[in-house]
Amino acid sequence: KHRDVYKQRPSVTHEKRPASQGKRRSMDQRKSSRQADLNPCIAGVPRCRDACILDDPNVAFAWFKERYPGLSTIDENNNILREKISDAKSIGKRVETIRSRI
Repeated sequence: KHRDVYKQRPSVTHEKRPASQGKRRSMDQRKSSRQADLNPCIAGVPRCRDACILDDPNVAFAWFKERYPGLSTIDENNNILREKISDAKSIGKRVETIRSRI
C-alpha cells in the first residue's frame, strides 16, 4: 500500500548549470587565498606543514594552541571570569537567605 505511493512520485531531476553559472570564487577570495599561501603565520602562529598533525583536528588545535601568543591572556580572562561567577553565586545565595527571612 505505502510502496505504491512512493512509486507515484515523480523522480527528481537535477539540472546541470552551464560552466558560466557555476560557483565562482570572487576576486577577494582568490586574493586572500594567495595571501594565505604567502603568509607564513596565522594569528601569530607559524603555519604547520606536518600532514600527521593536520590530519587530526584535535591534534592540530592542540598544536596551534601551544604556539598561540595570546593564550596567557585567555587563561587570565578565564580565571577572572571564574572568580566573578563564584562571587555572583555567593551573592545569589545571600540574596536567597535574606529573601527567605522576609
